[in-house]
Amino acid sequence: MTKVKNAVWITGANSGIGRSLTHQFSKQNITCIASARREEVLKKMKSEFPEWQENIELFPLDVSNTDEVKDVAKQILKK
Repeated sequence: MTKVKNAVWITGANSGIGRSLTHQFSKQNITCIASARREEVLKKMKSEFPEWQENIELFPLDVSNTDEVKDVAKQILKK
């Protein structure tokens, strides 16, 4: 397992400000932990940045579900 030095967790990463932040951080070689409710839209967003895909990790998530947030946070820390 590779240890990540710089990472940011972005919710709402598939559109708007979240999408833009994911793009900008990944260009700066910062690992983006990208979350949003719809996994298929997250995958599409990631595919639109082929040169930085290795810097984007997808973790689908509905932030209105507290238990889901806790579970995903544990998954991220484990990875």
